[in-house]
Amino acid sequence: MSLARKIVVNQVRRRVCSAHVMRRSYSSENKSDDFIRSKHPNIDIPKMHFAEFMFEQFQNFSERIALQCALTQRKYTYDDILVKSTHFSKGLRKKLKLQKGDVIALLLPNIPEFYICTFGSLLAGLKVTTINPLYTPDEIKRQLLDADVKAIITMIPLWQLAKASADLTKNNINIITVKSLVRYPTHTHVHKYFDHVCNINIITVKSLPNESVPTGAINFQELVDLNPDIPDIELPSPDETVFIPYSSGTTGLPKGVELSSNNLVANISQVTQPKFKLVLPENTPQDVTIGLLPMFHVYGFTTMLALMKDGSKVLTLPEIYPR
Repeated sequence: MSLARKIVVNQVRRRVCSAHVMRRSYSSENKSDDFIRSKHPNIDIPKMHFAEFMFEQFQNFSERIALQCALTQRKYTYDDILVKSTHFSKGLRKKLKLQKGDVIALLLPNIPEFYICTFGSLLAGLKVTTINPLYTPDEIKRQLLDADVKAIITMIPLWQLAKASADLTKNNINIITVKSLVRYPTHTHVHKYFDHVCNINIITVKSLPNESVPTGAINFQELVDLNPDIPDIELPSPDETVFIPYSSGTTGLPKGVELSSNNLVANISQVTQPKFKLVLPENTPQDVTIGLLPMFHVYGFTTMLALMKDGSKVLTLPEIYPR
């Protein structure tokens, strides 16, 4: 491990260790006839920022593969996630001048960079909203305006969709693109939306060197490699909103659901309890799971994180190809 890498990892570990943690349990002391109480023991839920909660456990699996693309085979260890998320968080603050509390959107299928972008954004004090990559520009425009999005992270095959959607808002929205060389549906219908051009910065995520970055795009890799000498920020209170997935809209148009660090930590804490967890601690070999559920949906998002909390390797699958 290089000296620079060791420094970042040690900084993250010190930050996690110094995080203020309050343990709270949902007790049955105040019994009420209005509730059915579980016979299982009470669950201790740390009161801490979600990124720090996840990183606390990642340190136990530093050399294990955490995320791997099932199509391109590119992969990241748990230490890679710690380091790259930290670099990305500083790059967002330094290059894009994003401020604490700003909202950043992930227009991504299931790719390994999804969680690096998520953790990096959260470490920068931002709120993350996730967008269905099969949406039309009009549908995406509505979510961008509704959530007051300041930047979009997408992959190169979805760049035109992201740009057309951002143009419709008539706002200055940064767009970050990821290079992936993943075959993904082409949105041929987006061309009719290029009637005007706004001042948009585009950040691209690259996975292979021969994939070209769109003109004017901001390369995700540059932000990950950038490690500016700027101090860490004080992370938001665990009670503040950090994640804004959108509902399916079955009773109307999709609605943003504001989730705090407390919400996410509670969910992960519950499903990783010994009696409920999907990964058995006595298993010596690393468990491997296919990341098939869409990560832009809160169910897929939290399920994959619960598996990673126990050191599993997640094989991300960006698209299902019927045979």
